[in-house]
Amino acid sequence: MSIQWKNVLGQSDQGDPTRARLGPRAPLIAQLMQPHAYNGGGDIRGHFEALKKSNWLATLDSGTYTLSANSTTGLLEAVLTAHSDADDVAQLQESMDGGTTGVIRFVPLAGRVHFAELEVKTSAVATGAFLFGFATLDTTLLASGVEACSADLIGFVKTKAAATILGRVMKATTATDTADLATMVNATYMKLGILIDGVSGVHFFVNDVPTPQLTLTNLPTAALALSIAVSGASQAATIKNLWYGTCGGN
Repeated sequence: MSIQWKNVLGQSDQGDPTRARLGPRAPLIAQLMQPHAYNGGGDIRGHFEALKKSNWLATLDSGTYTLSANSTTGLLEAVLTAHSDADDVAQLQESMDGGTTGVIRFVPLAGRVHFAELEVKTSAVATGAFLFGFATLDTTLLASGVEACSADLIGFVKTKAAATILGRVMKATTATDTADLATMVNATYMKLGILIDGVSGVHFFVNDVPTPQLTLTNLPTAALALSIAVSGASQAATIKNLWYGTCGGN
């Protein structure tokens, strides 16, 4: 596996031919993994529209999930909105059967790299919670405005009590967290990325700046599902440029 790790970890990628083939919209992680051109955001291996509603097992609890093209950029944007009751949750987990069941296919293994990246903005940072990453199949990833995943998670978490977002590595509900990585701002896009480097490292990217999680005591060993969740009364998360995939292994 010929991945330029110095580039994946945020250093200069000038002159990289893979980046040139994919174009500036593709995230750096995807550019380094994909050997040929790929048009648009989505699963690098599966080549489908990442935000398409039927690609997700949705647990909305009277919330909504809508998809439309931005009138200015033409890029697809999805809006995941929780119901109006306090701490209601709307969530998505990847599905490969039209949204009937969730699929768990991201397992940390030596020699295998998983990544996911999106851009997200939320409507009410002070009152809403947000989660993005790889998680156990669970219909309640957030509860009472905090992370409530029943077992395993590698991802970003923002609670309703704080505007800051952090990275979490959790096995069997025992978690190791980064320090706060960034402060979210209402209605302002932030780019979030995760790279799982086999069983030797997890890297969280905020606006392309990497923060490695060096303590991997709680690295999950079970397969996980790509997951997105938002909670809070009428809290909305707008998502674009979602990329994710796997490199190495079978």
